[in-house]
Amino acid sequence: MSYLQIRAADVSKEKEIAIETARQERDWNFNILKFVSDHQDLIFSPDNEKRKRINDIILVTFPDKIAKALFRRLEETAGDAAKELIRLPL
Repeated sequence: MSYLQIRAADVSKEKEIAIETARQERDWNFNILKFVSDHQDLIFSPDNEKRKRINDIILVTFPDKIAKALFRRLEETAGDAAKELIRLPL
């Protein structure tokens, strides 16, 4: 096998990995969007116990990096009244 053939195979594999990584990221983004949409009443609940439970569910459901980004995004986008309701555990 020549250097060019090996390099072409490497480039092909790198592209394959990039495509799979992008697909997984899209899947996670969709799952997060759906989760927040389905559970917004609990995420922004005035009941501390309900919020604690949904925060714990987020922490065990999503990978650490994604959960941290989700909590950060919720804090950034929540209105002033809602910010008081969000407990950021991280």
